[in-house]
Amino acid sequence: MGPSPHHVLSARIEAAEVAHLGSAVTTYASLCPNEGAEALYVSGGVAGYFGPTISLSRAVGLGMHGPVTAADLDALEAFYDERAMGVSLHVSALADDSLLPLLAARGFVLLHLDSVLVRTLDDSCLATAPGETDDQGSIEIGVRVAEAAEAKTWVRTSLAGFADADAPPPGNERHAAIYEACFTVPSTQYFFASSSGGFAGAGALDIQGRTAQFFAASTLASSRGIGVQSALLRSRLAHARRADCDLAFVRTAAGSTSQRNAERCGFRLAYARAAMSRPARTRAVVPSRS
Repeated sequence: MGPSPHHVLSARIEAAEVAHLGSAVTTYASLCPNEGAEALYVSGGVAGYFGPTISLSRAVGLGMHGPVTAADLDALEAFYDERAMGVSLHVSALADDSLLPLLAARGFVLLHLDSVLVRTLDDSCLATAPGETDDQGSIEIGVRVAEAAEAKTWVRTSLAGFADADAPPPGNERHAAIYEACFTVPSTQYFFASSSGGFAGAGALDIQGRTAQFFAASTLASSRGIGVQSALLRSRLAHARRADCDLAFVRTAAGSTSQRNAERCGFRLAYARAAMSRPARTRAVVPSRS
């Protein structure tokens, strides 16, 4: 008996994530060769390293094409141990049954569950194309593709959108430099949303074959609640369809506002993904015998 349709769908989505993360590592390593960015391909997935405190330093896609072995996880753990950081990985609920027991035996713990939502794409997605405006009652929200020279502006807008309403925008320059480098990944495009003459939010789209991944969507605190995320979703759907994609997916926190926004734009829950981690290992200090 062959794999179920649900497994086939998850394998396609996870493969797109693997390709995207691998491309991001390659791009960052080429632009910033002294930062040590590297990727390890293992068990059908990829482990990426951008830096010890960077959330992109994680593994995705393991176990989608057969059993995971102890040797696979030895290699994964050694990759991060050599870089003095803990191991973080995202695991599809439809990964091979061999993976979770191996992770449990090695002390990995569940951090949280995410929802992976999908929708098929057809020409109905072209109703609102990038660059057009979405009328939200008396508020018009414009969406356009960011230009290559706008990397710093997009990153600043995106990071500010993820900040709490009463908190200043994140200011980690190293994080910003990584995101600016990833702005040049060939398969990815970035979008601005604007309202009342100023930036209102940002989002991104990565295309692998005919599969489109929506990610990095955020809204500035001053523009929340007016439909910015829905506008970004619809515009990216149109862009993906123009690029001949037939499937789009987005990962959100389970039950979140982001999930509800995606569902209003036709996305449906496909499967859950577990974020798991194991702390960094520290070497014991051997007392001096002098």
